[in-house]
Amino acid sequence: MASDILAMGLSYRTFKPSPILSSWVSHYWVTETTFNPDKLTPAQTCLPMGLVQWVVQTRGKQQLGFMDNQWDPFPDDFIVGLTNRPVRWKMFGESRAFGICISPEWFSQIYNFPLSSISDSFIGIVNLDIPGLSLLREQLVSEENSLSRQIEIIDEFLIGLLEKQKEAENFFASTIQKIRLEKGSFDKETLRDHFFLGDRQIQRLFKTNFGLSPKAYERITRFSNTVRYINRYGRPQWDAVADELGYSDQAHLIREFKAYAGFTPSSSFASNSSVLLAPAE
Repeated sequence: MASDILAMGLSYRTFKPSPILSSWVSHYWVTETTFNPDKLTPAQTCLPMGLVQWVVQTRGKQQLGFMDNQWDPFPDDFIVGLTNRPVRWKMFGESRAFGICISPEWFSQIYNFPLSSISDSFIGIVNLDIPGLSLLREQLVSEENSLSRQIEIIDEFLIGLLEKQKEAENFFASTIQKIRLEKGSFDKETLRDHFFLGDRQIQRLFKTNFGLSPKAYERITRFSNTVRYINRYGRPQWDAVADELGYSDQAHLIREFKAYAGFTPSSSFASNSSVLLAPAE
């Protein structure tokens, strides 16, 4: 995959955050283009991974996203909510953009922002009316000549948010975090055991905070785990993967994967150069 992307002047790299952030931030990605600034890449695809993505473009013309059946510019600093489908986008030449992949409960906890308002959608940072968020892009642009320093700036900025987290503890976020840290699933039984609430109350909490039902979030999380598994081990035995990750059978895995990715898991990732996948862990 990497060689195909580099051949067309588009590079994609992932970075781990500071260990201090590892419980709340999955990874950072950086994508850059090195060709004519008036030309566009072929359509790229980001898979739904059950994470909030904060996308900051620091160089070049604004990316284009395929929304409502047409290509429109993305803001240069925006938050993408939880998605149920792949997001298609294109990037102009001589550009650089960062992605910060955050656990959804952390973002909503710190800023008391209901992700239900941007489910399968996005919002520009300038429209969030949250003091301080726009400072991150300003700091990144000021260090455009040093990628390593830009990664440090993201770490420092997010570490600074940890104090806000302590001030904003809430029941829903802390319970989701506990399940995630225990590496538990988000099935109905697990949620009942941790929330000590009835199914309808849990449904309302998820809809309000994530914009998704518990079942929908469980499916996205399982799909995310499947992508990570494939990235780590390559082409596994699908029936064994289905059993390990909680699918009813191999056919269930293939059906769910295609629904979220747009292609089957047996398709060669090496030939899908237009697809950005989660990093192996």
